[in-house]
Amino acid sequence: MRETQTVVIDDNGQSLTLLIEEMPAVRGAVWISKLILLLAKAGVQVPDGANLTEAMESAIGSDAAIVDLVSKVEWSDVQPLLFELFKCVSRLPGDGASPQPLHDEQTVNAIVHSPLTVFRIWAEVVKVNFGFFIPSVTGAINGNLQNMTSQQGAGTVSKLPPRPVRRK
Repeated sequence: MRETQTVVIDDNGQSLTLLIEEMPAVRGAVWISKLILLLAKAGVQVPDGANLTEAMESAIGSDAAIVDLVSKVEWSDVQPLLFELFKCVSRLPGDGASPQPLHDEQTVNAIVHSPLTVFRIWAEVVKVNFGFFIPSVTGAINGNLQNMTSQQGAGTVSKLPPRPVRRK
């Protein structure tokens, strides 16, 4: 069974309850492979004796590293990776209705109000899917987002117990 995590995100004063579902194994492996290729294309190098996790930490583990990396990649290369993360997310309406998938930009724009909330959602999806692989990177991403959102008053995340995924 795929891991799921229910999170509640403050989206400019409104609570947004989301169900984040782990990617299937092959899709997750393809996603991380695309990220590795993107990092290599951007010139991220793995120092001798370092493992892949250490290379990713150096590539995206700090604000300065993220800015440096962003300056070396094209949006057209990054956008498909980020938008694919939305395929793991569904909104849980408070009225007990079926989860509403956030699988496309139009749906996300109809539900999410703050751009910072979009970053928070992406970070939560990365943690659910790849936190085992890159724990310090997901911690750094979370810390960077916490710094960004605490100044804006948006993006607070509360964890709820995992909820079983209902399938039709």
